[in-house]
Amino acid sequence: MKTLQTKLTELFQVPLLVVQLLAAWCVAILVICLWLLATHFFSVNVITAFGLTWPSVLHATWSGCKLLFWYGAFSLIPWQWSLVIPVMWNLASLTGAGLQLVLALLQGNLAVAILRLAFILGLGVATFYLALVARKTQLAAPLSANAVGYLRRWWQALATNLSLNWRWLAGGWALYVLSLAIFNPGHLF
Repeated sequence: MKTLQTKLTELFQVPLLVVQLLAAWCVAILVICLWLLATHFFSVNVITAFGLTWPSVLHATWSGCKLLFWYGAFSLIPWQWSLVIPVMWNLASLTGAGLQLVLALLQGNLAVAILRLAFILGLGVATFYLALVARKTQLAAPLSANAVGYLRRWWQALATNLSLNWRWLAGGWALYVLSLAIFNPGHLF
């Protein structure tokens, strides 16, 4: 029976150190969140107001497009450690959202907990498939001595990997954008 770390190492074709670093990052973020929670326990503000407005949809769509852009930009860098940066950012968001989910459940606010769970699932699926597509693109389009055709090889590899994973990626991205729009009803650009 393979461990989750071994499966992720084989799937993304990265050293075990990368997976262990990301796991340690999640633990560090969780410890920081718990420390903040412990020091400000009586003033915790869990989002309880939510709604869907046109500005919130535009803002969430813009945030989702930035997410797609950053993974595409980091996939251009033919180095496996480059993808750690956007993955770490999203894992921090997921860890914080997980803590907010627990707080919403402890406060008995089921509607917020369900929406927070949708956010976590959407961002989690989008992060996983964006990282997978970006890493497979890096592997399929290595930087060689002939750097002239690198962008063409990269674009072809990206198109191939997107065509293989577009359903899960689109579903996770749409769930992320919709739940983000619902949680931020008053935000503008």
